[in-house]
Amino acid sequence: MLAKLTKVVMSVGLVAVLLSAAACGSTGTTTATGPKTVAVTDSDNGKDVELNQGDTLEVTLAGNPTTGYIWEQVDPDTAVLRQAGQTEFKPDSSAIGSPGQFYLRFDAAGPGKTTLQMQYSRSFEPDTPPAQTFSLSVTVNQLVQGY
Repeated sequence: MLAKLTKVVMSVGLVAVLLSAAACGSTGTTTATGPKTVAVTDSDNGKDVELNQGDTLEVTLAGNPTTGYIWEQVDPDTAVLRQAGQTEFKPDSSAIGSPGQFYLRFDAAGPGKTTLQMQYSRSFEPDTPPAQTFSLSVTVNQLVQGY
């Protein structure tokens, strides 16, 4: 009798879970799974990236600050994408003047579309065109909390 009652209770519980999941799916809402980090590099130049609000975009670009060049964002749209922290540089070797990678992180601040534009230039040569440019078309989706 106890075994039969346990089976009935478990069956009712399973049906309730399945109905709940089906109801959530039919409303068009998505359950937040937590923020994620999307990593892009030089090879992603010109591509499209889709993020959810709260995600992090990590951009890694080659460079060498000992030449006076640094990567900087041009015309930021901080309502959609906001730089998080300072630009970091990690050299490829311990040799003085070694090239390496610049790391920039951006938070998906709010829903919308923007173009992340970066330029590799020398701040002391403002009238000289940048040596390189990098851009991404970024879409940030509003995160909808499920129930």
